[in-house]
Amino acid sequence: MTPHRLALAFALLAGTAMLGASAPQRGGDWPMWGGEPGFSHYSELTQITPKNVTQLAEAWRYEIGSDVSISSPIIAGDRAFLVGAGGAIVALDAATGQEIWKAPGLSSRSVRGLTYWASADGSEARIFYNKDNVMRALDARTGTPIAGYAVDLRQGLDRDPDTITQIQSNAPSTVFGDLIITGALTGEDYGSPPGDIRAYDARSGKLAWTFRPLPRDGEPGSETWPKNARSFLGGTNNWTGMALDRGRAIVYAVTGSSTFDYWGGDRPGNNLYASSLLALDARTGKLLWHFQTIHHDLWDWDPPTPPVLISVRHDGKPVDAVVMVGKNGFIYAFNRVTGKPLWPIEERPVPPSHIPDEHASPTQPFPTVLKPFARQHFTAADLDPALPEAERASLTARLKVARNEGPFTPPDTIETVEMPGALGATNWGMLSGDPKRGMAYVISSEMPSIIKLAISQPIVPVGVKPYERGQSIFAQACAACHGADRKGNDVYPSLIDVTKRLPRDYISQTIARGRGHMPQFPQIRGAIMTDVLAYLSDDVNAAYDPLTMPERSNPTLAPVKRWRSDYGLMTSPTTRNPIIKPPWSQVTAYDMNTGAIVWQRPIGNDPNYKGKFDGPTGLFGRIGSALTASGLMFVATGRDQTLHALDLRTGKTLWTGALPAQATGLPSIYAVKGRQFVLVPAASGPGATGEKGHNAFVAFALPAK
Repeated sequence: MTPHRLALAFALLAGTAMLGASAPQRGGDWPMWGGEPGFSHYSELTQITPKNVTQLAEAWRYEIGSDVSISSPIIAGDRAFLVGAGGAIVALDAATGQEIWKAPGLSSRSVRGLTYWASADGSEARIFYNKDNVMRALDARTGTPIAGYAVDLRQGLDRDPDTITQIQSNAPSTVFGDLIITGALTGEDYGSPPGDIRAYDARSGKLAWTFRPLPRDGEPGSETWPKNARSFLGGTNNWTGMALDRGRAIVYAVTGSSTFDYWGGDRPGNNLYASSLLALDARTGKLLWHFQTIHHDLWDWDPPTPPVLISVRHDGKPVDAVVMVGKNGFIYAFNRVTGKPLWPIEERPVPPSHIPDEHASPTQPFPTVLKPFARQHFTAADLDPALPEAERASLTARLKVARNEGPFTPPDTIETVEMPGALGATNWGMLSGDPKRGMAYVISSEMPSIIKLAISQPIVPVGVKPYERGQSIFAQACAACHGADRKGNDVYPSLIDVTKRLPRDYISQTIARGRGHMPQFPQIRGAIMTDVLAYLSDDVNAAYDPLTMPERSNPTLAPVKRWRSDYGLMTSPTTRNPIIKPPWSQVTAYDMNTGAIVWQRPIGNDPNYKGKFDGPTGLFGRIGSALTASGLMFVATGRDQTLHALDLRTGKTLWTGALPAQATGLPSIYAVKGRQFVLVPAASGPGATGEKGHNAFVAFALPAK
């Protein structure tokens, strides 16, 4: 369709009543993890203001002990819904934190939130969640499972369902009328399935539509892939959630890179629609327009957070816009109806690949007016001045011989600098927006990676006893991230006493199938898994008792010699911080009416930092924010266990509050019985040294009158 016909079609849509609209959102609710359908993380509530925010105090907390949850709470009416201890789905009184009901636990603690749906007449309300690759539903009033509602998400992906071990998304689904629109978490290794975007009926579970970001042969975009790509390639999945323009019936989804993240010799072409922004008709799944941020992605730099819908004035005219960010440190803005960029995006030459049979794109898209929100270069001059001299000398020597040609330097068989690193310049839910003032706020985290491609070899256990063999497997597969001492760091968690903190089946599934940014190790199973668990349990006398794991007849799970690299994230074993000089995290405020950066401030501080940086260091982490119409941003940082309230106009910190544990996820802002609350998921687990956690969901409010 031509652009003017597309615009006309949308104009007609905008004037048409939306059929099957879900129940109206109450002004004080936070019914989805992004706050509202446009995923702005924005609340209209104004009771808490820049003038009285210093009076905030803890109103209640819901303890989950030493268990882990990264769930961002949702609030509908007078109830809060979240994932608690043991992966249980919990309904709380949103005013007091008292438990109303608790449903059986999920199979994964890495659930970023739940999905709430209500019928148009308000007679039904359901909580949707995924467990063991099946979408299920609970009655939101009682926590009772909805009989017969079970959608097997492994079906319909052009693969044998029995070979798919991971497909359910950890991000909540998007609700449009009576449709539940869901993405997928496919894993990132060879053999992962394609990540289709699908819509299901909220009452029956019947499939309503499918959009295939990795197209079948003959479908649009398939010319950018090899023949029959869906049979052996995967990824290209919406793993992070979506934004919705309800009035226009458009859902905006971003997609992940294709497998394998750092090598694409088996996928020549630009690989549409991987690492892209998609505008889909929410009723049919039809693609309306798209923009690819990375051609033939070799850096795992896919868009990591849902886009945000705001309204701006552009060239003197009001424009409804969609804003997105990439792990590469760029921010992008488009007319959400036509897909036209608000400011030019240029194709520029980038360095070539030196790997045989690789097909790196000769150009990549660069925004022009919108400046990057994070550093995109890293050299020895950027090393943290607090590093010990011996560590600094070693890193300087490595950087001297590493391939380092700036952004988009392709992975190589020699060490290659990737900046931003594998976790990206931003990640989960770290983009928010003021939909009325046309502002966008990005939280960035900065850590370089040094990666190196090699033909991988099968893991070979060494030793006689399970403990000895497990120790050797850990050294080969796990120590690079979690450390030889298992103590981890701010990025990778401690594994000290992990078998006491988490169920063995959860640990084994995480190892075999991957989770979050941890890659999957499908070759670790059966007796080999027993070896690893013996070592993690410090059970030197363990006997063979193989943990039961599903043994699939999937040829993609067999050890195969392929190009691989780990994430190469560069943290200092001495300081536990990124090796780059601070700040390691900051908030950048963009005026999307003009494209200018208004302010940029570090968020969080390492009180033990002994370097030469003047000001807060910022703290690396995956943290989100929530905004209010009164002009406040609430954001919680990790290691310092602190909730911050910032002035949206200046970035100045107006108030801080202590949290009982680290926070990962988005705060929620809501009102019950005339009182406004800020609810924080301070429940992301024990610290880097393995100390027992005191995890909880904590609500703050002004003093009760």
